[in-house]
Amino acid sequence: MSITKLGQTLLLRSLAQSIVIAVVWMALLDGTASAAEKITGRATFSMTHLVTIPVGVSSAEHTLLHTMDQASQFDLSSDLFADCSIERTTTCDMVHGRGTCFGYQTMISSDGDRLVTKYSGIIQPDTGVDKKPTDLIVHGTWVVINGSGKFANVHGGGTYRGRYTSAQQYALEWSGEIEQRPRANATAPPSRER
Repeated sequence: MSITKLGQTLLLRSLAQSIVIAVVWMALLDGTASAAEKITGRATFSMTHLVTIPVGVSSAEHTLLHTMDQASQFDLSSDLFADCSIERTTTCDMVHGRGTCFGYQTMISSDGDRLVTKYSGIIQPDTGVDKKPTDLIVHGTWVVINGSGKFANVHGGGTYRGRYTSAQQYALEWSGEIEQRPRANATAPPSRER
């Protein structure tokens, strides 16, 4: 449908109908209409490279913790991640076990395709009954920042929460929404200028 024909059609419709027609037409023209998929996941991570840096007089007061982590087991609700492994790099800035964390999680398919998400949140002592000072809980948000191969043009984000199950291991659960938008047309239309 040409823009002229679309304009004529919109003039003959009610305002509500015109808005719906215009939105659908623009989505089809743009090629970005897609449905978001709700996802959930859980994983147990083992810290493979743990660096603890004491800051100040006592390491128990102020600590910078940097880890590189590998998922030893995981479960994801989306078929998009069926053949993936998961790696994370996390940095926590803590005072008496309480502070902030941020990092990057990479989903890696068996073909080498990657989806990178960035996360940030809070780390704090678990205040439940009979908890040790090393029992910590985490929670925050995550967002997709880029992807390659089958993960190209994936967008989304959500929340996560979890707990440390030992000094070298933690368990996380996350949820959110992702969508894979169609790839933009790689070739530009020919110029009409002479």
